[in-house]
Amino acid sequence: MLRTIRTTIAATLAAATFLGAASLAAQAGQDFTVYNDSNRDIHLLFISPDYSRNWGRDMLAGRVVPAGGSADIELNSFGDHCVFDIKVEVSSGDVDELYGVDLCYYDGVSIN
Repeated sequence: MLRTIRTTIAATLAAATFLGAASLAAQAGQDFTVYNDSNRDIHLLFISPDYSRNWGRDMLAGRVVPAGGSADIELNSFGDHCVFDIKVEVSSGDVDELYGVDLCYYDGVSIN
């Protein structure tokens, strides 16, 4: 079963609900899939280790994740670090920030 973090995008509030099977062992690595379950396209996606004060570069690198689509995100430069902050911006301009996501445990993030 895919372990997923679901987020709801709102102009001023982001709510996160953690889904998954607790009995499954944690997976190594930080690569994950972002699922766009919203009705808006995702234009920007930033990932940073939880200890960083900067968002870094856009992980989509000019790609757009259309409503109903998904994109695989590879994080190759963080060694065995697992906890990351995620920021997305959708076509309406709404921004959502999610903090403390363990990408060694969750291998999917669903944006609503």
